[in-house]
Amino acid sequence: MAIMQRCCCFDNVRSGSTASGIYTLIYSALALAYSAYVLSLYTQVVSYYGVQVVDGFFIGSILAVLLFTLILISSILLLVGVSKDQRGYLFPYMIVMPILILLHIAYCIIIIVAAAAVGSYGYSSGYSSLASAGIGLLMFQLAVVVLFTVLDVVCFLCVVSQYTELRDGRGRLQDVMAARTTVITTTSPGFGGAVVVTQQGGVPPQGYAMQQGYAPQQGYAPQQGYPPAQGYPAQEQYPQKM
Repeated sequence: MAIMQRCCCFDNVRSGSTASGIYTLIYSALALAYSAYVLSLYTQVVSYYGVQVVDGFFIGSILAVLLFTLILISSILLLVGVSKDQRGYLFPYMIVMPILILLHIAYCIIIIVAAAAVGSYGYSSGYSSLASAGIGLLMFQLAVVVLFTVLDVVCFLCVVSQYTELRDGRGRLQDVMAARTTVITTTSPGFGGAVVVTQQGGVPPQGYAMQQGYAPQQGYAPQQGYPPAQGYPAQEQYPQKM
């Protein structure tokens, strides 16, 4: 059974998965470009001073470039898999996104620890104004990271739900269109006439195939009234008794 039936403002997880792929594609492309620029700038600075330094920042930049490259590729595969209804293309996305989510959570913890350290050192050393500014900047950064983490979690759950739908034989384009079609049924009340009832088709229950609508029933012809009863002949008056 799928985890989600809807994704944000979309009425199905197929469209939500497409939106998730587009979002992570743009997001990873921008992050990859920024990480590559920072890595290139760092390399130029190191080569300018003629030193060969492999520190934590350099290793972190390399890992960031690799991670965002994988996310970019998996987002493209996700869009292809959703359009072709091939659940195998969704696997890379379902692998790299949890890694990104865990890194975001770890980064949130680092920001909280850094804010606590800045506050403790700043207020104890008499730099309360600088400490407040630093904590405010860290809290803003924390809010941005939390927002991206929530979006990543929603995208991951939406793609997992689409994978489950495809595995169970649903989630295809024709299934989504069938769930949106209008079902028209005809009922025939008593004493003739037909009433047409129109209702919007919903998502079929999990595990059951979409049922086909029954053919409309023909209304019964109105019943003919009975002929009026014939009157009895007028009775003769009896003679009055003396």
